[in-house]
Amino acid sequence: MKFSFHNHTYRCGHAQGTEEQFVLEAIKAGYETFGFADHAPHCYPETHTVVGRMNIEEGLTEYCETILALRHKYRDYIDIKLGLETEYFPAYHEKTMQKYRANGIEYILLGQHMTGNEGLPGAYFCFQPTEDAAGLTKYVDQCIEGMATGQFSYVAHPEVFNYVGGDDDFRRAEYDRLIAKAKEMDLPLEINLLGLGGNRHYPSPIFWERAALANVKAVIGCDAHDPSQVHHAANVEKGFRFAEKYKLSLVEDIKLIRP
Repeated sequence: MKFSFHNHTYRCGHAQGTEEQFVLEAIKAGYETFGFADHAPHCYPETHTVVGRMNIEEGLTEYCETILALRHKYRDYIDIKLGLETEYFPAYHEKTMQKYRANGIEYILLGQHMTGNEGLPGAYFCFQPTEDAAGLTKYVDQCIEGMATGQFSYVAHPEVFNYVGGDDDFRRAEYDRLIAKAKEMDLPLEINLLGLGGNRHYPSPIFWERAALANVKAVIGCDAHDPSQVHHAANVEKGFRFAEKYKLSLVEDIKLIRP
């Protein structure tokens, strides 16, 4: 792996290790480019208690300043990029993008952990197992709407919605819609190593069978929440074997799109 664009920091509240520890591991692993994409803050309602995200005011500013300082410090060893992993929440999207631009964010990944709008009625956490077919449809619709903005550089763990209903034909049809939009927008879809190494419900064989048929672009994403996961050799090997098994076309670089 020459690059990694999906990496978190302690600032999200459920990862550990300093940004510099991540950078040192990336240099040791031989990355040419290393991107931080911590869980992004949004312009939530003031009454909403934020969990698993940095504060959009001082937290975001400190995050950006720290990473830009590390870019300068290690400029002779590695190219460091400043990004975020963010959901597409229609109620907050444009105001939130303005905050990102003001702080110099260079790219965002679409990681839709929740449908609806977090902090408002109707929001649903995608990791919860459900037989609700309408929930999967809503997830796919929201991802498609997010991709259509043209502001995302790739889609992280695209099959993260934990649909456990038994209708695999329905599941394939919904996955096909998401995959078709990614292909239309020329957006890579991520083989997520955190999920693969942790035996989570993703990456999904059914999803990637469909992705392979569509010949969509794929990217391996570490989703590192600890410096030791920056280049976990066994998980990286699993990722490449997974891509080979499904005959996926792995990209050699990522076009970073400013939000």
